[in-house]
Amino acid sequence: MSGLDSSSFSAGRASTARGRPSLLLERLASTVARRGDAVAVDDGRLSLSYRALGERSDRVAAALLARGVAPGSVVGLALGRSTALVTALIGVLKARCAYLPLNRQYPDERLAFMLEDARAAAVVLEGGGALAGGVLCLDVDELLAEPAHPPPAERPGAEDLAYVIYTSGSTGTPKGVCVTHGNVAALFAATDQLFSFGEDDVWAQFCSPSFDVSVWEMWGALLHGARLVVASDEVALAPGAFLDLIERERVTVLNQVPSVFRYLVREQQLRARDTSALRYAILAGEPLERESVRRWRAASPVSDTSFVNMYGPTEATVFVTCKFLDADALRGDSHLTPIGKPLPHLAVTVVDPQLRPVEPGTPGELCVSGAGVARGYLDRPQLTGERFVPLAPGGPLHYRTGDLAAWTPGGELEHHGRIDDQVKLRGHRIEPGEIEAALLGLGGIDAAAVVPLPDPRGEPMLVAFYVAAADGPPNLSSRRLRERLASRLPRHMLPAHLAAVPEIPLTPSGKSDRGACAARYASMLAGGT
Repeated sequence: MSGLDSSSFSAGRASTARGRPSLLLERLASTVARRGDAVAVDDGRLSLSYRALGERSDRVAAALLARGVAPGSVVGLALGRSTALVTALIGVLKARCAYLPLNRQYPDERLAFMLEDARAAAVVLEGGGALAGGVLCLDVDELLAEPAHPPPAERPGAEDLAYVIYTSGSTGTPKGVCVTHGNVAALFAATDQLFSFGEDDVWAQFCSPSFDVSVWEMWGALLHGARLVVASDEVALAPGAFLDLIERERVTVLNQVPSVFRYLVREQQLRARDTSALRYAILAGEPLERESVRRWRAASPVSDTSFVNMYGPTEATVFVTCKFLDADALRGDSHLTPIGKPLPHLAVTVVDPQLRPVEPGTPGELCVSGAGVARGYLDRPQLTGERFVPLAPGGPLHYRTGDLAAWTPGGELEHHGRIDDQVKLRGHRIEPGEIEAALLGLGGIDAAAVVPLPDPRGEPMLVAFYVAAADGPPNLSSRRLRERLASRLPRHMLPAHLAAVPEIPLTPSGKSDRGACAARYASMLAGGT
């Protein structure tokens, strides 16, 4: 692939920051010049100064170009959380390419789809090997061993792609969200007005690079001259080990998904760590769990942490709104989540089904416009045109989030849930339709419905109901179906239970009625099927 040109996207979907220079690499270069000897990133095995990070990422950029990867290309990153990941990511951007995060735990079939769909020119791996799809595979250690070279003289512009992240698709096909340098730069220019981040901060990188909060974690540290402490994949999955890291490294900025933060709270209650250095705990990706915040504060009485709830879809570059959680916001257990006010670079409109603004207090679809709104979906002009729309003729493009929200009398926003079937589990956006399509694609199944339901502990899980075809395999077991699904879907999309049922109830319009399905077969689930 020689690069992505504007014809790859629907007309008019370019960033509103077009024409302005990107601030990402410029700000990083300024930090390297100012903080050269300070630690930039540390993963417990390797610690890099800002100067070393700059030099090593220059090598990656030069090596990519020397191997024929053209500016404007998409480069896959199949690396775990590490200094190598951070270095390679910056190197890809310095080569004027966009990165595509790839989770190596995903099935080969899904990785191959993403690489082919994004027309990736190469993929950077750790320890050699290859990925399905025949794409050029480059070992990160070999790239880092290249002779030192200065980066290309021409830096990316605000309209150039920075990354492509794939999200679940309701039609059964994942879709790539195209985010530009200008989008990311605008996020940090806006949040600099709200937070007092600085050189003395220590950020923990907890999120996988395939989850866009990782963009906030990495650049939040590096653009402010702070230290980024990378939690290995193993540490990130162990609440006790992760809390030990927070205590040991004196972490000051922590980002968490509420359902994961719940496990940190339990661990903190069992053996309280010293988290007195923690200045900000930012919760995002799921509805706020007030009780978890209250329990954390009770278990950490000497901590003076500011808790912040932030909301935003990938299509609007990580975050759209911000709410500092005061005592009033944490009082009670309302199912409504306070998400606060739009960030300074964005505007939010709450609309009815005809895209007309609604009165305060009336729930409607949250639509967002401004410099953070992404370019659109990679090679999905129809879907881009449906989701990125003007609310009035000639007006700015708004991303239709599919989220229900309402303005409060105080001029803030409350999240009321979804207007469609999309669900969030542990920070992952999941379209039940994609799982249903994967089930039907296995053969031997006539119908399927995937429903989010509470497990015995009250935590959300996915349950798949299916109708076996009369002429299908005679011994179609739920266990075998789940094994076959695991070869197609990431682990977070696999149903916790699969239940064979005689029929899937339908709505009057002929669509699967997921709610009725769950209600009809509740006793079956209670019996342990």
